[in-house]
Formats: sequence, structure tokens, C-alpha cells
Amino acid sequence: MSQPQTLALIHTSMVFLTVETMMKDLFAEILPGVRLINIVDDSLLPDVMKVGGIPPAVTSRMADYIVAAEKTGAAAILSLCSSLGPAVDAAAPRVKIPVIKIDQAMAEKAAADGQRIGVMATVPTTLGPTCDLIRAQADRAGKAICIERCLVAGAFESLMAGKRRCTTKRSSMPDGNWLARWISSPLHKLR
Repeated sequence: MSQPQTLALIHTSMVFLTVETMMKDLFAEILPGVRLINIVDDSLLPDVMKVGGIPPAVTSRMADYIVAAEKTGAAAILSLCSSLGPAVDAAAPRVKIPVIKIDQAMAEKAAADGQRIGVMATVPTTLGPTCDLIRAQADRAGKAICIERCLVAGAFESLMAGKRRCTTKRSSMPDGNWLARWISSPLHKLR
């Protein structure tokens, strides 16, 4: 009997493990039989938010977690925090397995399909890395895009408090439910 493939998830809070189970439910649906390993450091995102960027110590810790994830035998690693995208990029060359950012496939799809792209975030430190990722994808494709940023005030605090819904005014940004796309696209190979 062969061992199931393993996906290592790097979390910056306990919320997707204890409060909002949509991630676990989605993985069970799109990756049945794949073993999940959860690595959690709930100080990473607060450290980034405190200084408004990624300090070297956070990049170093993220690299340590990525290396540790590979040592578990994982076939791939998924970082579940967009704010840490640049730290993931810096650490990924240290391992031989794929390291996927939560917003990577969404950025590729947005750059390929959109011209006017809306990025909504729950924390300010997500906007820069996600917009940079989308712009880099568009630049690689030689495509001109316009990115509109929207910080959803109070959404992060609501999620951390266990509130599943947060009301906000809708802007004129493009509509779309991208969660399934940006989660599942790069992970289908694990099935």
C-alpha cells in the first residue's frame, strides 16, 4: 500500500484550523486522500503588520518552516498568508519541492484574464505583495493592467474573532469568487 502524498500548510494564525473550516473542507473536496501537515506560527503576521513590511527575522523564520516542511516528506508546501509572499519567494530556492503562495494561481488567472483587476484584502500588508505578484505576471505576459486596491476595514478582526461574515460597502471592482481557483489550480498535481 502506497503512502498518501503530503501537503504542508504554513499558517500565520489558528483561524483556518479552529474557527473557519472552509480551507479544511476545500482540501477534503479537491485533494481527497492527500495528507495535510499544518505548521503554525501566529506571530509572523503580527510581526509583519507591526512594521508594515517583512522584517529579516520573519523571512528567516519562514525559510526555516519551509525547510522543515520539506523534511516531513511533503510533496509541496502551501503558504496561506499573502502578506508573506516575498518571504516565501526568498525561501523557496532552499528546497527541492514546489512552494506555492495562496494567491499565486489567482494572480496568474487575474493577469491572464483581466485588464482592470480588483484586489481586496483584510490587512494592509497583503495589498503590496498581492498587487506586485499580479503585476509581475502581467509584465511577463507583456500585458498592461490596472489594479484597484481595497482594504476591507474590520474584516481581519472579525475573522480572528470567529465572526464568519463582515459587512462592507461594495465598490465598483470586478466581481468574482476566486477562492476555488486560486487554491486548487497549483495543487491538482497532488491528487
